Amino acid sequence: MQLRLPCQFNALPTSGYCQGVGAVVPGIIESSGEPIRNSVTGAEHRIRLDLPDGFEYRLAEMGGGRTKALGQIQLDFTHTYGQFRASI
Repeated sequence: MQLRLPCQFNALPTSGYCQGVGAVVPGIIESSGEPIRNSVTGAEHRIRLDLPDGFEYRLAEMGGGRTKALGQIQLDFTHTYGQFRASI
């Protein structure tokens, strides 16, 4: 049995920043990501993970994430880890 739900994505811009990235399945889950901010200046603080011989990915950017589950088990995770723009 396969269940398909409508999903709305905000994809990463080609620059690789994690601004505006997210996904929504109405009534079930909302997820979004944003750049990490410098705690003093508030400016975006880019962090990259580079794995030259990586088998999952070679390059990814770190950021902040938020996920909210709206189903029978409700969860709300804010200011969590996010990994974006993985390149193979």
